[in-house]
Amino acid sequence: MEKHCCPIVVVPTQIGDSSTRFYLATEEIDVSVPGSFVSEWLKNCNGEKTVGQVVELLSKEWNRVAVENFLAYLEQRKVICASTSVASHLWSYVKNPTIFPH
Repeated sequence: MEKHCCPIVVVPTQIGDSSTRFYLATEEIDVSVPGSFVSEWLKNCNGEKTVGQVVELLSKEWNRVAVENFLAYLEQRKVICASTSVASHLWSYVKNPTIFPH
């Protein structure tokens, strides 16, 4: 995702103390990261801040390369997307709404 894009989380998310689960249309993704980091990340990946701003804010407390790699991984796995393309990412949920966690 380019630095001027504004990332937004497009999947339901469950945060734990040391791991987080993302619920995609066809799978669940578990990542082992501190819950405090994910909470801060979610607060900043709101579709209003650019990737560059998010990385800059999170890099004050966390390793910059790790933050950039985390964002790249989540974009690759379709957990986040640019705020301008939310509709296309959410279409899989419209086609199969039964995958949402109960």
